[in-house]
Amino acid sequence: MNDALLVFALEMESHGLFDNEHVLYTGVGKVQASYALTKHIVKHKPQCIINLGSAGSAHFKTGEVVCATGFVQRDMDVTPLGLEPYTTPFMSEPTILKTHHKLSDIR
Repeated sequence: MNDALLVFALEMESHGLFDNEHVLYTGVGKVQASYALTKHIVKHKPQCIINLGSAGSAHFKTGEVVCATGFVQRDMDVTPLGLEPYTTPFMSEPTILKTHHKLSDIR
């Protein structure tokens, strides 16, 4: 795909392997990522966006490619309001977001 945008938080995450590709480094965090990515989408209108990187893992080695199938917003803690850990108030999405896409579906 000629118009795929590869998105990383930090340049050090790409290890220089994607220097000849369409890459965006957003900075760390959901706010930084959403702001930088939104600006980029409006200006460049990529056909496909591939997010590379995560918050890390105790199970996978650095540089190992993993297709995530579930996501948890671990920075959300409203337990003092009587909600379960990681629940986002007033949102209908479940605490653990599951994807059902195969890697071959995004090509």
